[in-house]
Amino acid sequence: MNKKLRILGFTLCLLTILTVGYSAISGLAGAAAGPREVSDYVLLDKEVVEAAKSIPLQDHGRIKPLQTWAETNMLAMHGERGMTILKDGEKVKISSTEWLLTVIFKPEVADTLPTFRIDNSHILEDLDMDIKGLRERYSFNDFTPKQLDKLEKIFAEINAIDVKRRNDRQKQMVSLYTNLTAYQSLKNPFAFSKKDIEHHGKKSVTAIFDRNAKMLQAANDPANVLAQIRSIIITEGEVLRRMTPSGLGRASKLNFFPPEDLKNDEWTSAGKEFSKSAIPNYRAYLNFVERFYQVEDKRQNDPNSLTPEDSLIRILETTQNNSQVRPYSKVAQKHIRDLEALQSAFDTNDANLQLAGIHQFKGKYASLMEKRGETTHITSEVKYNDTRYFNNSIALVILAFILVLIRCVFIGRKVGKWFYWASYAFASISCLIVIAGIIHRSLIMGRPPVGNLYDTMPFIVGACLLILLLLELIHRKSVLLAVATLLGIAGLILAKSYETSQASDQLSPLVAVLKSNFWLTYHVITITLGYAGCLMASAISLVYVLGRVFGIIENREDRKYLTMNTYGILGFTLLFSLIGTVLGGIWAADSWGRFWGWDPKENGALLIVIWMLAILHARAGGYIREMGVHCASIFAGIVVVFSWWHVNFLGVGLHNYG
Repeated sequence: MNKKLRILGFTLCLLTILTVGYSAISGLAGAAAGPREVSDYVLLDKEVVEAAKSIPLQDHGRIKPLQTWAETNMLAMHGERGMTILKDGEKVKISSTEWLLTVIFKPEVADTLPTFRIDNSHILEDLDMDIKGLRERYSFNDFTPKQLDKLEKIFAEINAIDVKRRNDRQKQMVSLYTNLTAYQSLKNPFAFSKKDIEHHGKKSVTAIFDRNAKMLQAANDPANVLAQIRSIIITEGEVLRRMTPSGLGRASKLNFFPPEDLKNDEWTSAGKEFSKSAIPNYRAYLNFVERFYQVEDKRQNDPNSLTPEDSLIRILETTQNNSQVRPYSKVAQKHIRDLEALQSAFDTNDANLQLAGIHQFKGKYASLMEKRGETTHITSEVKYNDTRYFNNSIALVILAFILVLIRCVFIGRKVGKWFYWASYAFASISCLIVIAGIIHRSLIMGRPPVGNLYDTMPFIVGACLLILLLLELIHRKSVLLAVATLLGIAGLILAKSYETSQASDQLSPLVAVLKSNFWLTYHVITITLGYAGCLMASAISLVYVLGRVFGIIENREDRKYLTMNTYGILGFTLLFSLIGTVLGGIWAADSWGRFWGWDPKENGALLIVIWMLAILHARAGGYIREMGVHCASIFAGIVVVFSWWHVNFLGVGLHNYG
């Protein structure tokens, strides 16, 4: 180790800090100048938010806590898991769970929150909107009804274009429409606005459930029976009209309610159950109103043209008969009453009543969920979300990398050893946290740890950290420790960026072909360990090549040490890649009826095996020496990145599900 190495170490440290800083800053480039003032916002009590996190629901076939669903939706719409606003001039941070509770139960307030991040505000010119900045966040109220109608028409036009042929502007417009539509489906469809209540009174949806009973009661007053029945129909129609933005509840995604039938796996929302009757009933109401006013027009302008068919009783018979009007099911009535009780608790703005409402709501379905076996991992998943294993590991592994570089400055001194062991300790803690996160995810999902593209990232990071830290203990030269931390930083930042960009539930159920714990354990984990091995070898080789180019690694012992580790890890890669590829072929023969089909993922795995064999044989035969091995190893890293990462975005092949 010499002065040049110390200079390189310092330079690498600066480059790492600048790279991480640039990544963070570039993600915020062009963002809003500052938080938006939302004076009407009412902060929810921390205990209320904490209790609401574990409200279970079903989304995309998986039972999950409200917190997970809130984070997924907020990432998709807002680009972050939290939001900062100004209330009376003071900065207030809103968690994803609090944001979702506001959207569900206080939609008028939620409509003023800067929920929607638009990366290219120029697309708003097509909606005749004023642009605030290149990348800005807008509230739902920033879009007028006229602009929303125009957006829907633009979306319809774009939707007719093949997905692969859409330009960036069209894709962003589709994303905006999708987010605005999804946002509407998060609201409680039975919560009416203050404006509606002022115009039509506080008529609850539950008031229309006893329609038949009211009609029978009206029959006891023959003189006014028809007028009373007309009033009942008009009342129901007005309530339903106020729900048309939510498709009469059909668009609601608040799937809080498990079915009584234990064989039925699909949960439902109160809105969806309600809409089964509400849609035909609203249609019948519109027919009644249209027919009624036609007759009224005749009565005023041409009374002689009236016929027996124009009598009120005939209008009722033709528009409100049993084939046109459906009673609201007991299931819908029960779900709506339960949801309205929770809505009433939030309307009070009293933390104690809200907390009691949440506990009562969860308690009503706890026994049914337990009977269905669907409560196992709700609390555990909330703990997983709160722990943020991989985010916490990023800070520790960056600190470990900085410490190992500082150690280079004090090489040969006692203080240098302190920095070395401090770096090793932080890297080890980071490794343990990553492994704990992987295990926790696996327990929640009830399957082996690797099942989709996101799963591979923390798994590769954990494998690289563990293997390189164990190898580092043998010679303690700091190089493998530095490589381990570099791979850890790159892998964890990649995982975080991917999760944010995808904005989807990374704990979601597997596609049907992957639902085999046996093959997920042996094939997928084996092939992923092969990826990890090659990335480790490639990173060590990169250190070797840079060291030789800059004249830093001149000692024969150091060169031999790096080459020996690279050669051994390449053998490790070959072993796991070959076994993993063969096991994948056996699984393919079992699932798809053929061992090999020249699928892009299969081709990538084959390329890795062939290239590993080529390197090892060329070295053994003397065709390449140290520098040749390391250059070939770096190229192998490119091959692995193609096989592991790139083929997932080609959109072709049977493996296109990562």
